[in-house]
Amino acid sequence: MTNYWILTGSLENWDVAISNSIWGVKKILKPKWDNLKIGDILFFYVTTPISGIMGVGKVTNKVEGKNQLWVEEIKNNKIIYHYRFEFQTIYTIQKPWKKRKISIGGLRVGFWAGLNPINNLEAVEELAARIKRFWGVDLEKPIEKRGVVKEKKITLHDEIKNKLKEIGEMKNFISESEYQISESDRRFLDVVWRPRGVGGAVPKYIFEIEDKGGFYRALAKLKHCLDLWGFPKLFIIVKKEDTQKVYHFLDGTFHEIKENLKILDVEKINEMYEAEKKSFEAKQNTGLP
Repeated sequence: MTNYWILTGSLENWDVAISNSIWGVKKILKPKWDNLKIGDILFFYVTTPISGIMGVGKVTNKVEGKNQLWVEEIKNNKIIYHYRFEFQTIYTIQKPWKKRKISIGGLRVGFWAGLNPINNLEAVEELAARIKRFWGVDLEKPIEKRGVVKEKKITLHDEIKNKLKEIGEMKNFISESEYQISESDRRFLDVVWRPRGVGGAVPKYIFEIEDKGGFYRALAKLKHCLDLWGFPKLFIIVKKEDTQKVYHFLDGTFHEIKENLKILDVEKINEMYEAEKKSFEAKQNTGLP
């Protein structure tokens, strides 16, 4: 089954990529690179000042980088984008790209990393429709395999979970969703961030999302994590109108974790996500750490 991806990079990096028909990602994105298959469809996204898609391609080969190719690699005299893949260009617009770029506004797709899967079939179909409307290019329509159900609308819980996971990745944590507490405790945490290197064996930040009122269950898991690991920072994400209900539990049954837990409403997560995306994109464009 064909997968669909957004490749995100600067003007400078895309000039090199188009000239050589190859793209590369850093070691942190190897799990996504592992999921990439020959024949997958790629949408070429250019960051500021373009902020849009300027081409489409198809994966033809996967390789590991053995030479310095991009400007950043040559400047630092080392390979930075280790995991690479060759592509066949299906279509690219002529420069200036900004003039005819395709916006991804309103599609609710990730584009902060160098390699981003599009898991929503509706988003793929809308992107294909925009490309046909603005460029006159007819992409092969995504076909649902028999027995595969079209992806449902994403829930608020999953939307916030995905955003928290991406925020953690942008902050260079080992960011995981549905993290099992232990082999003996088969409960799962919505999102955890673990530091890289020394101290990364256990979560440093733990997030539970409750948009449907399961506050007791969520707080019980967070309390167990504090007992188990002793030092993690705990967060529960709820709708703004439910904040006082959580405080009620913290003033009673779960008073022991009150000092270690922070309550955030979903809008704060949305604001944080947008701010992190802008910051991450700016760093990519400037090359600053």
